[in-house]
Amino acid sequence: MGNKLRLSTMQEFFKICPPQLIDSKGTNAQLGTVKFKRAYGGSSILYQGLQDKLVGTNLGWFWIDQAEEVPEDRFADLIGRLRKETALYDEEQRLLGYAPQYGFVTFNPEGSNHWLYRFFHDASPKKLENSQLYMASTYQGRDAGFVSQAYITGILKTFPEAAQKRYLEGSWDSFEGRVYPGFEPTIHRIQRLPLDPCWRLFESIDHGFTNPTAVGWWCLTPPCAVCKQPTRILVDEHYEGDGRGVAHHAAIIKARRSQLDLPVTVTYLDSACWAANQSKGTMVYAIKDEYIENGVVPIAAAKDWDVAYSRITQSLQPCPGAIHPVTGETNVPHFFYMHHCSHFEQEALGYVWKKIRGGATRNAPDEPMDNNDHHMDEWSYFEASHPSPPPLSAVARALTGLERIEQLRKTYHPLMVKTTPSGSWMSV
Repeated sequence: MGNKLRLSTMQEFFKICPPQLIDSKGTNAQLGTVKFKRAYGGSSILYQGLQDKLVGTNLGWFWIDQAEEVPEDRFADLIGRLRKETALYDEEQRLLGYAPQYGFVTFNPEGSNHWLYRFFHDASPKKLENSQLYMASTYQGRDAGFVSQAYITGILKTFPEAAQKRYLEGSWDSFEGRVYPGFEPTIHRIQRLPLDPCWRLFESIDHGFTNPTAVGWWCLTPPCAVCKQPTRILVDEHYEGDGRGVAHHAAIIKARRSQLDLPVTVTYLDSACWAANQSKGTMVYAIKDEYIENGVVPIAAAKDWDVAYSRITQSLQPCPGAIHPVTGETNVPHFFYMHHCSHFEQEALGYVWKKIRGGATRNAPDEPMDNNDHHMDEWSYFEASHPSPPPLSAVARALTGLERIEQLRKTYHPLMVKTTPSGSWMSV
């Protein structure tokens, strides 16, 4: 057990727990044990760090403090240890029943890609049954008398804005260590809109076996007159796990293509899918062969992390020559995504750098966390592969904001079943 636990969590524990409850003979700070007197139940508490898994220990309950610093497998290990039956007796030693088994964790939000979000947040589709999340800001803690205004003032003076939102407001989306801190839904998320005929459409696939398969449909506009870069727009996504096979995903890909107004220029697939490591009887084949057999013909995507990282971070920043695909405004980023691509948004907000020993974050660009990053991988494949945008001659001039609004108005009517010709976005 490290000094960090002794100097923080256990100091607070001994402040709260009345000393007359504790049996000094069974309490040992070196071993990390606290024993209660028999008159107060006679239970024992084991406190220690979680560097190693517990072996042979049965627990009636557990508590993890600073859970954002604990790996998911340690949490799963503790869940598996909840199997101790603690009998409850009345004053006459009659059995009343058995204490419930439970665990609880306290933490600072670490982003929507973290296991804490997946297991406890109400917006997560993987939220654990019989779990409950209680959230409070530091300001509420101050109002309740748990922290001082001086503590809050110190954070406001010394912490950067992202850390302030995390530690004071409890924000899940603002925290240190994000791979793409420039990614901001209020800036980059747009409503669905018809695909411009001058754009080019691309597919990018990160195939998963037990993990989800993520597919992104990306449009490129003609190059910017200032920086010569196109604007990329994620116009649709497919995200599904549960070990579904290639035929299942290929059928969805082909169905989704039929709903788009543009033909697919190129399909990028993880180059690892070219390895002949699958077998059926005596036949050995690669995953890409299955995609081809099912009507999806890909090319091997480039896997150059530094190139992808550079292109993505540049696209997130405003450019004087970039034109907003909906409003027609200039000085906007060269990246947008349509609002229904929720899995992509969640991954991008929770995509963090790996941490080195001591909790320090590595300098970017380095190595992101390899967890819930399937859309991030296909995004990287797409950018690293240098997809070719349509030429400038493909469009005579950029539409003004009023012209774009007029174009959208003509394709929308709330009382009509079909708002555009069959197969368009608005007819979905």
